[in-house]
Amino acid sequence: MKKLCIGTAVLGASLVAAPVLGYGQAANSDSYANTGKDEYQSQCAVCHGELGKGDGSFNANLNVKASDLTLLSKNNGGVFPFQRIYDVISGTADVVGHGPRSMPIWGNYYKEIARLA
Repeated sequence: MKKLCIGTAVLGASLVAAPVLGYGQAANSDSYANTGKDEYQSQCAVCHGELGKGDGSFNANLNVKASDLTLLSKNNGGVFPFQRIYDVISGTADVVGHGPRSMPIWGNYYKEIARLA
């Protein structure tokens, strides 16, 4: 269980930081940063945009516009809302655009990945 929490936490932090930090990384740098960038590009950028600004190409199809991930800390009093992001990615928190908790968009996918790590 501890391995699952740590794996999900690392992946979640990487996914959120990827649009801001990942582009400054060299191609052969820290594998966590590259993994986060790759995961973000394949799983999140279509809605949240390449740079996390909430301007992804799929937004035209959404009822609720994807959030600007670059404002997470600013909108939380200058503190990164780690627990909230963890809950969103793991599927334990409701997010209108991600669907109900009974069918989380990415939560089960990342839980399985963390279990296999």
